[in-house]
Amino acid sequence: MEHFLGGRTSRPDPLRDWYGGLGVDGIEYALNDRVMIVDGEHAGEGGSVITILAFEPEPLYLVELATGEDTRVPQSALRPA
Repeated sequence: MEHFLGGRTSRPDPLRDWYGGLGVDGIEYALNDRVMIVDGEHAGEGGSVITILAFEPEPLYLVELATGEDTRVPQSALRPA
């Protein structure tokens, strides 16, 4: 769906919406949400969502761990902390 604003066409921008704190279909975590990693290399570690890297085929987040390290984690490997 396109939106027409003052003669300009703007397409929905899920990344802008996500950073703006708006809900995006299929996206469970927001910026700065505390999460627990339940699968993969960092299973059992907690951290905070610092950005979203992909919306499809599965949401992929960049999570800052308590150690300060950043890691990429698919949505299916996260739970709320």
